[in-house]
Amino acid sequence: MGRKIQRIKKEKDLTQEKLAEKIGVSTTWIGYIETGYRKPNLKLVYKITRALNVKVKDIFPFLVEFLTKAWKRIITYILLNFGASRNIPPYLLMVKYGVCR
Repeated sequence: MGRKIQRIKKEKDLTQEKLAEKIGVSTTWIGYIETGYRKPNLKLVYKITRALNVKVKDIFPFLVEFLTKAWKRIITYILLNFGASRNIPPYLLMVKYGVCR
């Protein structure tokens, strides 16, 4: 992950200082992320991808996969625990919770 950030940063002619300024952290923190010493939280992931003008999956493919699996588990829980007991069609629950439109 850190190497991908470094590569994209270099392609976009950004320094650690410029990236740090864009996302509101110290250059030390950027260095920690790039070396793998620290992992960014979700808010920082979002800020990094916005600052670099890339998609989350371009830098953090494992995160997208993890969140997709977590989201599926949440939806399954909702459907099993709330839909069946209230006779609500699963599709309506999925619309209500923003899974589909």
